[in-house]
Amino acid sequence: MGPAGPAGADGQDGEVGQDGQDGAPGIDGDELFERIIIVNGDGTPTANGQALQDAINTANAATPTAADPWMIFLEPGTYTRELSGNIEPNITIAGSGLEATIIEGTSATPAFTAGGGNVTFRDLALAKVTLIGALVRVRALSSITPSAGS
Repeated sequence: MGPAGPAGADGQDGEVGQDGQDGAPGIDGDELFERIIIVNGDGTPTANGQALQDAINTANAATPTAADPWMIFLEPGTYTRELSGNIEPNITIAGSGLEATIIEGTSATPAFTAGGGNVTFRDLALAKVTLIGALVRVRALSSITPSAGS
């Protein structure tokens, strides 16, 4: 058998597809969020809690509006923290499911205060956490009582 012949010419590139829709769909598809902070939940519960607080601080500083809301998406994990603090309007905190994402407070009266309302919590469980404020929306949320060892 003889040596291989020269390589053939490259084929032509195909057409470029259309741009996708701006923003990511909301959890239930009724909202679009162009500004999403994803919080990784694979650290210790305390480190995850600090990452959640950092995300809240970042979203608060951006002053979200009804036309430009923010989402903080929590990947599966437990987020333990002293959770007293203000959350600006037009922020959604979404988890990865009722059994996958847990926010757990550490003080006698930990709370999220919705500063001006229109704050949504969805698809996560809360333990030892109080929600305060007008227009705090809760969707597919579970409130759990931690075991004595928690």
